[in-house]
Amino acid sequence: MENLTTYPKKRLSIIIEAPFLNRLLDQLERLDVPGYTALPALAGKGKSGSWQRDSLSSEVGGMVQVLIVLDAEKVSSVLHAVR
Repeated sequence: MENLTTYPKKRLSIIIEAPFLNRLLDQLERLDVPGYTALPALAGKGKSGSWQRDSLSSEVGGMVQVLIVLDAEKVSSVLHAVR
């Protein structure tokens, strides 16, 4: 096996309503975040109770999860900006 170089990174996971996804991704671009992936969130439970994607009548109430990979020193500034 060839030598594999790894780099220490942090992973943030942000779950938001689908209509806000583009706004979040624009903010991540402005902050020069090097990597992220947006995924559909299928079910969950939070402040408003439990929910499942198949029980939602439209994308308006749908949720997405954005996984972000970045250097540890950028975590605080990203969290502050997206909050």
